[in-house]
Amino acid sequence: MALTKQTLGQSYVVSAGVVLTLALLGHAVVVFEDGWLAGVLLVGGLVPSLTLAGAHYWLPASGIEGEQVWRVAEWSGFGIGLLTLCNVFILAFGLPLTDLGPVLLATSIAIGGVAGVLVGTMIELRHTNQRLRQSNHVLNRVLRHNLRNDLTVILGHLGELEANVTECQAERVSQLQSKVDEIVSTTEKARQIDVALAAEHRTQRPVDLVPHVRERTNAVTTAYPDATVETELPESAWVYGDWLVGTVLDNVVENVIVHAESAPSLRAEIERNSDSVTIRVADDCPRIPDHERPMFEQGSETPLNHSTGVGLWLVQSIMESYDGDIELDTSEMGGNQVALVFPAAPHGDEQPLMERLRQISR
Repeated sequence: MALTKQTLGQSYVVSAGVVLTLALLGHAVVVFEDGWLAGVLLVGGLVPSLTLAGAHYWLPASGIEGEQVWRVAEWSGFGIGLLTLCNVFILAFGLPLTDLGPVLLATSIAIGGVAGVLVGTMIELRHTNQRLRQSNHVLNRVLRHNLRNDLTVILGHLGELEANVTECQAERVSQLQSKVDEIVSTTEKARQIDVALAAEHRTQRPVDLVPHVRERTNAVTTAYPDATVETELPESAWVYGDWLVGTVLDNVVENVIVHAESAPSLRAEIERNSDSVTIRVADDCPRIPDHERPMFEQGSETPLNHSTGVGLWLVQSIMESYDGDIELDTSEMGGNQVALVFPAAPHGDEQPLMERLRQISR
């Protein structure tokens, strides 16, 4: 195995834990002869020392790697050194060293080592999050500006090319235009995902879902005259949300349109109870592919193979920012049923919203 700062850092922390554990166990007999309080002191020292000794297993799982592990080891060494100096300082002023003295010293040093590991890990994770936010910001700028502008230029050239080619070639150009349009749509959804994940920068307010649902179903009827659209909507259904509510519904309806093998059949209904409002959108389309279903069933990220997959992930991200939920089931028509569960909001009552925001801020 190559000798790196990561392996050196892990080895240092593990070695410190092993030495402290052996030192504590070496005084176990003396400790138990002094009563239960001494036993508690021994256990209190073994827990942090064994934690250090097992760093080879849990430290890589904490999300840090490479030189970060070495810096965490330095923080652990700082904690050990600081507690050791404190002990030396206390002994230098003539504090009598009893039979429990070595156990007390080893326990305090072990606690210092674990405290150093925790401080170092938190600092490194914070630095990692900062770098990820910076990288995400740069990536989204590239998607929004550079890539989107280049794709717009490509679409313009394809439009000119389509007018000067044969019918067979025009069909291929049209296919290329469709693919480029999908990429443009994906870049826009990537931007919206970035906005959805930054929930702390958005202000939630009471939103009536009924106009949003009616607008989307009417759009489907207009764009697809052969489509079968049914709705069961109350007069109003107020929830806590923001302008991304429309984006959620757009992506759910888009999923129906994209997967429809013929004229789509769609049913939208809203159900409200005391603390939540649920929108159910059902269709007769083929089931959502298996590689996209785990994001709903397990809440985990999955490979996003096309724009529809990005759209479904966007829906999941926005609903989580609302403290809502999304459920996927089989519809009565044999297709998919997507249920969006929003926190309910009383119409026109701003006080509950402010109370809810204060609860979230705590």
